[in-house]
Amino acid sequence: MVLYSNLFAVYVDNKKVDYEIILKLTSSKLTSSIKSTNSLNKTSEFFKINNFTTNQIKFINTLFNEAKQNNFTIIIGYLK
Repeated sequence: MVLYSNLFAVYVDNKKVDYEIILKLTSSKLTSSIKSTNSLNKTSEFFKINNFTTNQIKFINTLFNEAKQNNFTIIIGYLK
């Protein structure tokens, strides 16, 4: 992903601050939420609760692997 590839330092009032890059995706069709940093058990439960197909699971796993490789977090969840 190219979303944040150029972001490497954040400054506020000339002071370097810690930051976390998060991409949040939402849907009214979901009944729970998951982070790319969650355990395999929690991720599997999310897929089961939300009736994900095999292709959808593969797609989400690919996104999560991309996030891990590029040091950002993806959150997929329901609209409140």
